[in-house]
Amino acid sequence: MKKIGEIIKTHRQRANLTVHQLASKIRVGTATIEKYEASLKTPDVQTLLRLSTVLDIPASEFSQVNMESVQNQLELDEELLSLIEKIGIPKTKEILHFELKQRNFVK
Repeated sequence: MKKIGEIIKTHRQRANLTVHQLASKIRVGTATIEKYEASLKTPDVQTLLRLSTVLDIPASEFSQVNMESVQNQLELDEELLSLIEKIGIPKTKEILHFELKQRNFVK
């Protein structure tokens, strides 16, 4: 199974984007993209959604994000984590993507 960093790098290169261009499009620093690609840092769910939009790939490409990393990144309380476990990560991403669209964070 590929790591998220490998997926990001592969699709960034396929999209002919530099690290700087991708960072600019998803509103993070260049060093952050470099850490993602080196698997030194894991993007949070909102960043994964922005990445999937900019790289024109389904969010399910990042499906190996496990519940532990989601909880650590977002510091979720137990009730919210329980809800995510019930509805699943794909549905959670769909809901978050909808919310980001409503707030004009993604197209």
